[in-house]
Amino acid sequence: MIPLFLALLGCGSLNEPPDEDSQVEDSRVTPDTEEPDSGTGGTTDTETDTFEPDPSAPTVASCDAWCYRHKIGHKFYEWNIDCTVTDPDGAKNIWNGRWACTSGGCSDQSGLVACTKNTGACNTSFKETQVTPPILCQQASSYTFTIWVSDWDGHESKGYKVTGRQQ
Repeated sequence: MIPLFLALLGCGSLNEPPDEDSQVEDSRVTPDTEEPDSGTGGTTDTETDTFEPDPSAPTVASCDAWCYRHKIGHKFYEWNIDCTVTDPDGAKNIWNGRWACTSGGCSDQSGLVACTKNTGACNTSFKETQVTPPILCQQASSYTFTIWVSDWDGHESKGYKVTGRQQ
């Protein structure tokens, strides 16, 4: 019983903040910052993003968002988003990204973008029905996608907007 009591004494009070000396700083954690407005509130994005990325952040140079009918095996409509990205520290520093459908009747549809190591090529694909509500291929030109890409240093690019198209 005495060892248990002594162990509890060594834990200190749960209501007291930890000693400053005992805190460990994690260099991978960055403070929350305000993200650019994605304009998901309506069908038309009339707001201008005022977010300016860190000069060390990657830059999305170009993107193409297109859909087509997949005809091999199961037939379905598929979206592809392909981007070219640069980073001041070189292509080796480009990590991954994210996308969001930001106009054209979109609500909360979003996903991840994968970047190929050392190339600056980033892409994603998804079935039109994979998100809810579906992003319909027949209405491709009514959708606007915004893509953000991050680097290994934790910097995020400014959002790049691209209008969908049907192939």
